[in-house]
Amino acid sequence: MIEAILEAAKIDNTDFGNLEAIDSLSGGCICDAYRLKDTQGRQLFLKTGGALPVNLLELEAEALQELSKTNTLRVPMVIAVGKEPRPYLCLEFIEFSSPQGSSYEKLGTQLAELHQHSANQYGWSSDNFAGETPQQNQFSSSWIDFFRESRLIPQIRLAETKGLKIPRIDQFLDSLDKWFPEESSINPALLHGDLWSGNVAFENGSNPTLFDPALYYGHREIDLAMTQLFGGFPESFYKAYSIAWPLDEGHEDRVAIYNLYPVLNHYNLFGGSYGDQAQHIVASYL
Repeated sequence: MIEAILEAAKIDNTDFGNLEAIDSLSGGCICDAYRLKDTQGRQLFLKTGGALPVNLLELEAEALQELSKTNTLRVPMVIAVGKEPRPYLCLEFIEFSSPQGSSYEKLGTQLAELHQHSANQYGWSSDNFAGETPQQNQFSSSWIDFFRESRLIPQIRLAETKGLKIPRIDQFLDSLDKWFPEESSINPALLHGDLWSGNVAFENGSNPTLFDPALYYGHREIDLAMTQLFGGFPESFYKAYSIAWPLDEGHEDRVAIYNLYPVLNHYNLFGGSYGDQAQHIVASYL
């Protein structure tokens, strides 16, 4: 299968030579991942999966290329992407190691630089995915409307089909406005969209690198909120970000609201205690 993918991707048109080794890699939950090595020692990273939404990896490639254009944070270079013989994405292989020295400070500063790339509206030119869950990105001039209609409500309705009932959820949705600053102060920032520790690594221990984006333009606080969801980043990351671009007053009060979206998505993907966590978040604001 991998040889067929390489042939379909026309990898031989790059400087990658005859395939010598295929190493299966761990870490992903929706794709199979491999390190490919040629007879000259050059390497590529391949992710693929037979049960994936057919355009998921093509949209991921588009997002990586868009992030690369900003010349801020490092992302893997896209080598090839396609749907046959099954969806695949071939990227440059990057050697990662444990973060050293000021690597998290660098990540904070560069993330602030990424967020300064802006648009006139919230959303993105095409819908994409949060994990395997479809993510709606229809452009909107209102951040609160976008967050309510394109982020929370689709996840809530999907969760309801899986048996999760959140008390007073409609009251919560109707009262979102009071937790946000004036919309004129919410810049539509280019977001990674799925920024947790599992989607960040450090090239040679020092160069921050992002992957697996769920790209769109939105409130920059939503990226920062998600960094706190699964254990958080070191304090030096948040300090460096705030030095580069101070956050608005009240941002601490919006962290859980913003994290309701990934919590609901995790419930829809994996079930379990994420449903209880979602209910707790809503109750804490009512």
